[in-house]
This record gives sequence, structure tokens and C-alpha cells, in this order.
Amino acid sequence: MRVMISSKSILIIDDNRITRLLLAKIFSKDYEVLQAGDGKTGFDLLLQDPSKICTILLNLNMPIMDGWEFIDKMKELDLLKAIPVIIVTAETIEEVETKALEKGVSDIVNTPIVPKTVYCRVQNVISANHHKRNLEAAARDLSLRLQKSNETMIDTLSSIIEHRSM
Repeated sequence: MRVMISSKSILIIDDNRITRLLLAKIFSKDYEVLQAGDGKTGFDLLLQDPSKICTILLNLNMPIMDGWEFIDKMKELDLLKAIPVIIVTAETIEEVETKALEKGVSDIVNTPIVPKTVYCRVQNVISANHHKRNLEAAARDLSLRLQKSNETMIDTLSSIIEHRSM
């Protein structure tokens, strides 16, 4: 599924209400904040309009659908490439961080949350993803232009050869 991000919405998925409220407060000034208390509800919000979401802040340990399953479902739909996921967790076990990064998450934020640090890290992830999308679009545009230029050159050479043959 190819998603073009068109809005500045952050989706916060965490079963801890206090964490959700704190994160929402940090980002509500600059972003529309969507919230879910479990992975399934969060995934339903995501699927309503993936182009609305510029990043997802995701807890790993939640009821109904945990963060790991959420990430796997995003990968299945090819959404993880388009929408960066930042894990918010109290776990500082190296294996958890490694597994999350290997699955394709963009960053990991440990709790307790330090507001300015979280804000800067999320901004950096969003900015990097934006630049990546711009570079991909520029590469596609250059590729199309090169293809058209090659077609024009082939047509021109074909005409020259045909004319010489006469």
C-alpha cells in the first residue's frame, strides 16, 4: 500500500492513559493528536486514513493487540515504510530494542518521558521521513525524465539511420 503523507497527525497508542495524555500535551500545539488505548483501536484509526498520520508513538505491551503485532500488521500492508513508528517503552532490555529496530521502527523513547527530548526526537524522525519521501519523489521524476530522453534519442537515431538508408 503506497501512502502519501498529507497531514500533520500523530497517532499515540498506549494503554497507559497518563502516558497518552502527556504525549498528547507535548504534541497538541503543533499536531492533530489521535489516541488509542490498545493496538487494535490504534490500527483501526490508522486504517481510516493512513495519509493523515505523519508518525506513530507506540507502546509494546498492551491488551487486545500488542505493539509487536501492530508493527507486523503495518509491515504486511507496507505501511511501515511510509509512516515512521517510534516505540515508547519502559523496557531498556537490549534485545527488545534490537528486535524493534530490526522490525523497522524508526526510534525508541524510554519512559519516564522527558518532554523536550521526546519532542526533538519525534521532530527528527518526521523530518528525516519527509526528506526521504522528497528524495524518492525526485528520483522517480528523474527516472521518468531520463526514460523520455532516451526514447527521444532512440527515435532521433532511428530517423537518422532510416534517412541514411534511403
